[in-house]
Amino acid sequence: MRIKVDNIARSMFSIDSAYGKYDLDEEKSGENFAVNKQLLDRNSDIFFIEGSHLLPLSQTQMLRSALNYTKIDASGKAMAADVFGGSATFIQLFQRSSLAFTLSYKKALFDAENPIFNKKQDDNQFGAFLAYEYKQPFGWKDWGVVSLVGYNTTQSNINFYDADTMLVSLGMNYRF
Repeated sequence: MRIKVDNIARSMFSIDSAYGKYDLDEEKSGENFAVNKQLLDRNSDIFFIEGSHLLPLSQTQMLRSALNYTKIDASGKAMAADVFGGSATFIQLFQRSSLAFTLSYKKALFDAENPIFNKKQDDNQFGAFLAYEYKQPFGWKDWGVVSLVGYNTTQSNINFYDADTMLVSLGMNYRF
């Protein structure tokens, strides 16, 4: 479920909130270890809220800044976390296209000690994304070609959770 309110009272401030569930049919975390497996249960209720502001720099350039919070209320307290984040996006508009570059940071603080690693998980996530949209390719009204290149790195105090991911996508969208 998601509720989003854009440009509140013409202030260029917006609020976005969402609620969801993460359900696993068979949770197998920790099954090969002699530990309290209930602490590792990832089934969760997830709540997200973000406040953002759009600052026009010119008729063709904007800066969007955002602060967000995610509550992962997992059944296993070692998987439950509070995640605090922020991002800044530079947007450049062209006649038939747009370009956006985003830098983001998130800090995840987990609620309880992980019984396998004997420490409470603490993650730092950094991201950079570049998105491009070309409007009305081939003269097709309401259509757009969209491409995205992104990189995320997660640095955890538990090496098992360190991760580097790259995303490359190309697609089309249609506006109703």
